[in-house]
Amino acid sequence: MDPLRIWFDPPHVRWRRVVVTVLVATVLVGLWVAQRRGVFEGAPAAAVAVKVAPAGGLDVAAVAPATSGSTQLAAAPAPARAASSAEIVCGFGVVSFDPEDEKQIDALSEELHAKLEALRVERLPIWLAQMKASPDEEVQAVAWFAQAIETWRTKVLPAVEEQGKPWAKIDVPNDGLDELARLAQRSGDPQVYGLAMHACGFLVDFSPRTACAALSFEEWARRDPDNGYPWLLASNYQAKGSARRAQLIERAMSTKELRTGWGYAYEPLSRALAPGASAQERSAIFAQAVTLTGINLMPPVSVIDHCSDDELRKDGRRTQCEYFATHLSEHSDSFMLSSFGGAIGRQLGWSKDRLDSLRQKHEAIQVAAGKQHEAQGCDGLSKIEDYLAYQSKHGELAAARRVFNSERHDTTTAKR
Repeated sequence: MDPLRIWFDPPHVRWRRVVVTVLVATVLVGLWVAQRRGVFEGAPAAAVAVKVAPAGGLDVAAVAPATSGSTQLAAAPAPARAASSAEIVCGFGVVSFDPEDEKQIDALSEELHAKLEALRVERLPIWLAQMKASPDEEVQAVAWFAQAIETWRTKVLPAVEEQGKPWAKIDVPNDGLDELARLAQRSGDPQVYGLAMHACGFLVDFSPRTACAALSFEEWARRDPDNGYPWLLASNYQAKGSARRAQLIERAMSTKELRTGWGYAYEPLSRALAPGASAQERSAIFAQAVTLTGINLMPPVSVIDHCSDDELRKDGRRTQCEYFATHLSEHSDSFMLSSFGGAIGRQLGWSKDRLDSLRQKHEAIQVAAGKQHEAQGCDGLSKIEDYLAYQSKHGELAAARRVFNSERHDTTTAKR
């Protein structure tokens, strides 16, 4: 399944509500859960409400798929119980509420989110102008990416909603996407090129006449030869069972690691804007970063098809998939790819001990990382800012493992 469809398929979610939800930071955990639990575990059995705590603190319901073998503990962290008086969103002051009154909490959440969104919209043109003028290509790239998403939000979504056909192909000019693609062509930075490829992969159906046609997975891989992720994504565009798909996956396996770039947009955005920002602006910057992180999504679902039961019957495929599953689970930087490796391992008949060990590692790290979203106010925002900054540089698994090790160290110290 495509994890984005749980956000866009009617009648479950209306387009404008989706946009609001994305822009107020609930998408970070919502899409994280969807990407990592929904794709690799198979088709969803049902839609369930998972409570996620945005950086500001209040709980908002997000839609995530219920999958076989998944648990609530692994899917999303339990939110911290709110106090009756607290600063929920950093910079927006202390508010009072009854923690038992869900209607009051929902209303307060809507109010705070509306204020945060209003500030984000007000400041965005200033941010974009500042970032586009930066000599830093990564900062420029994130600015053009943000503009492309804003065009999608303000022009594409209303047009799609008016048609009532969420996946209809329409043609809306998108200058931000064009400029990002052109910048990627000129740049030797693999992060910039990868961001453009992700943006084109998501937006090209809405704006098909763009500079995206000049980009290629081959050029991305040339800029980042040790990273097999470009080849993995390229395999998505090849027919199931084709020799070309097998070749691309073989190329992905021959690299040192698989780096997805998940969450990459946060660090250049914060580097350009966060120094000297007020508490309110920091919250708005974080909301903008989460918007870009949530949209930057192009999961290589082809890897599961490549090692399905019928494909494993082909000569040599089982051996290739054995190496592939190990490479995914041991040499990738994301929960998504590592979990894909575990899913293929199940298909191959890996031992229960091996699968349990991998699952327990994933769940322990996910729960520890999820605790970053529990704290409220400015303390909570500082924690998640630090988490995302580390993730941008070292990858998703490394950032989560860092939190897990810190939690374990604190627990051990407390027992002494």
